[in-house]
Amino acid sequence: MVVLALPVSMFAQLIQNPGMENWRSGTAGSSPSIDVHAPDNWYGFDSLAIANGQTFLPLMYSGYTPTVFHAQLFPDTVVFKSGTKSAKLMTLKQDTLGFIPGTLSNAKVGINIFALIGGGSLASATTFSGGTGVAMRVTSVSAYMIYKAGIDSITGMMGGADTGLLTVQALAHIGTKDSVIGTGRVQILPTDTFRMITANIIYPTDTIHAVDTLRIVFSSSAGGTSRACDSSTLYIDDVSMAGVPNPDYSAVKEVAAPGMVTVYPNPSTGIINLSNKDSRRLNFRLFDESGRMVGSKLINGNDSMDASFLPDGLYFYSVDDAAGKTIQRGQLTIIK
Repeated sequence: MVVLALPVSMFAQLIQNPGMENWRSGTAGSSPSIDVHAPDNWYGFDSLAIANGQTFLPLMYSGYTPTVFHAQLFPDTVVFKSGTKSAKLMTLKQDTLGFIPGTLSNAKVGINIFALIGGGSLASATTFSGGTGVAMRVTSVSAYMIYKAGIDSITGMMGGADTGLLTVQALAHIGTKDSVIGTGRVQILPTDTFRMITANIIYPTDTIHAVDTLRIVFSSSAGGTSRACDSSTLYIDDVSMAGVPNPDYSAVKEVAAPGMVTVYPNPSTGIINLSNKDSRRLNFRLFDESGRMVGSKLINGNDSMDASFLPDGLYFYSVDDAAGKTIQRGQLTIIK
């Protein structure tokens, strides 16, 4: 009999400073210097816009003196979901750089100023490094948010298609670098009260590497329109994440051992034959690409498992002994 593991064991891990309660302050630029703020363990983009704008705009335009720059990330002690503060992001005009969305990320933000000077877009010139270390395959990131739509800089109309944006990247260390293996993205629609917004993370191709880093980016006035809207405002509080155990498939291969199970045919149409050459009673477990167990079977001798109810795709399996030790791993393709 096939036993389906329908309830999935969900893991919870805390994000540092999720309620935006603790902040640090500093200055950016020098002519004049601007007071800037950021929640502990989080980073904004405004300090880079101010410092790089003051430095490079005079180089780009002979005789030009930058004058109008603004902080875009603030602690708000009036509008919050819990505790005493929330993070407030605003889309504001940074001198001749134009209207720049407010940005809040748990990863350090960088900018390739030469790519920007060369005509590249702000999005393509912005980079992120680091993030929150995790020990699970994160499936979603949620936060409570209020979004106030801004004024379109071209039409002068308020609202319209203006939305905020939550973007999430799940990274695994592959070889010598961190690679993005899962992404989530959700637009934040205007609302007058706090509501929970969730970005679900999809892992389209990589099924064998463990997620070790999570990057989260909130942006005001960054979705729905092709241009930023003046004074768009996003309030963020109580950030959380959920996930499932990381699949231990860093070395997906069959373990040569006495009594190993032969799994065939591969590809399969859904009926999986299991030939156990040992007298031991073993447990065969089948996982989907997200690492979720979708079926299991106790095998002793020759048997079969009906997985025809599963959609076509790549699956992984493990064979465990009576003590729960994995003695064999492999992958299986179902094509009907």
